[in-house]
Amino acid sequence: MYNLKVLRIENKSFDEKYNKLYLSDGLQSLPEALSYIYWEEYPLKALPSKFYQGNVIELRMPYSQVEKLWDESQIFGNLKEIDLCFSKHLIEVPDLSRSQKIEHINLRGCTSLVRIPLYFQYLEKLKHLQLEGILEIPDHLTCITSLQDLNLSGTLIKSLPTSIKRAFRMRWLRLTNCKSLQTLPELPLLHSLEAHGCTSLKTVSSSRTALAQGWDDYEVIRGLPEELKFSNCVKLDENAWSNIMADVLIRIVRMATALSILRVQDEVTYDFYHARYSSPFVCPGSEIPNWFSHQNEGSSIKIKLPPDWFNTDFLGFALSVVVSFDNYNVIRGLNFGCKSNFKNRYGGSHGSDREFNGWTTDETIYNLGEQDDYNFNADHVFVWYGDFDLLEGEKPSSPFPNVVTEPSLDFYVVDHLDRPEVKVKKCGIRLLYAQDSENFDVMLGGETKVEEDAKTEKLGDESAASDIFSSYKEQEDEIFNHRIRKKRRTGGARAVMFVEEDTETKSLPDKSAASVSKVFSSCDEQEDEFLHQRIGNQRTNRGARSSMFKETKMWWWILFLVWASLLVWVLSFVLL
Repeated sequence: MYNLKVLRIENKSFDEKYNKLYLSDGLQSLPEALSYIYWEEYPLKALPSKFYQGNVIELRMPYSQVEKLWDESQIFGNLKEIDLCFSKHLIEVPDLSRSQKIEHINLRGCTSLVRIPLYFQYLEKLKHLQLEGILEIPDHLTCITSLQDLNLSGTLIKSLPTSIKRAFRMRWLRLTNCKSLQTLPELPLLHSLEAHGCTSLKTVSSSRTALAQGWDDYEVIRGLPEELKFSNCVKLDENAWSNIMADVLIRIVRMATALSILRVQDEVTYDFYHARYSSPFVCPGSEIPNWFSHQNEGSSIKIKLPPDWFNTDFLGFALSVVVSFDNYNVIRGLNFGCKSNFKNRYGGSHGSDREFNGWTTDETIYNLGEQDDYNFNADHVFVWYGDFDLLEGEKPSSPFPNVVTEPSLDFYVVDHLDRPEVKVKKCGIRLLYAQDSENFDVMLGGETKVEEDAKTEKLGDESAASDIFSSYKEQEDEIFNHRIRKKRRTGGARAVMFVEEDTETKSLPDKSAASVSKVFSSCDEQEDEFLHQRIGNQRTNRGARSSMFKETKMWWWILFLVWASLLVWVLSFVLL
């Protein structure tokens, strides 16, 4: 036993009386060569003091009875992973300050812990931190730049620090049932955000900046879905809902774009296809997001397609449903189906039936005893990305989709018990294209109308301003002379105001005044430049004329002197 490197003790029996290991005399020591320890339901309050820890790489003791795992004199210098999940008697985190190789710390369900040590922030290789169920969490933990996975579910946090956006390696953030959480700041580029049951959450900032910056760095993470889960966050305000759905749009187009590139490179894997449908984007709400170009009341929808809809820029479909719930507990699971039928111009059709996951049950739900928090009573919006599966794997080169003219979709709840407490109320579909990645502002429907109205009003304003500008240009000479006179009176000040501008601007409608003011401001700048140029030209011309005059005057004097000298010579010759 001295050279034993792996120790694994686990309980397989479902009968509790055969599920206990008793050490009446305690445990004096463990083999010094141990590098891997897995001991489920470890029965003692601490590890033995006579134990060489230098070789231990992984220490896993879930559901243990430990209160303080070791004293400060013990150093686990090679430790990379420690798992004490659901050790409900643990009152002090073991000293890991000198375990600088640590990558994974799992303390979820350690409900007797009241303090997380500050030195966690200095563990430079820490990637995974599970603190689910621990009530008090210091802010600095969310800013550890090496973190990839942070689980704060069931804690009493009220907000996250804005500096969390600098945790650029973070991919998973779990905030399930953080019932005191009120606001979410801008987050880093997450692969998965779970915020189910945050019943006090009101404001959510958009993470559009991080999504845009990471556009070319899309990760197909093995077997894991990309998701935003805000189910049962019933206090979200309208702006938070809009920000969430805007992020969903960007994520779906980003995912679709990545898949199109992988398809061209023939690198699409099962993991990618599995991840697309394994979890939706979900949020409370009674409306299909307004960037869905086709929407309908009820569970079915039929649309007409343009002739060239299935081209090389086509990326797939975005699908959405609004579902009503009447005290439905999603621990039982929730799936949706979609029956599609594509009619073609020749009278034929092509159909398929696809299933989408609506909810995945987490085993920790049972462990933490929070089943009641998973009852759904409010309407929820679900959104998925689906590429060519609705067409049974048809590709852009296939001739079939090019003749499709009218698809119809019918959504339903996959439930063999036919429970009446779940019902699809609305549905929507949007066709996605490569150019959508450049048109997010246009696609976001609520903002689209405002932006279009603003553009129309702006064009009207500029048209009105154009007429005044034409009149203004016709009076340029008069204005120029006026400006010169005023410049002389004001000592050559650069800012010149003139009566004509005030008169013309005031005569405009109120909605045009701002635009005309901008035009005049631009004209002022151009005229200042023009004025300085003309003054400079005048000075140059005056200088040139002065130089010419001086040069001409000099030649006259030379000629005079020549004639005078000649006259003196002639007179001298005659007199002699």
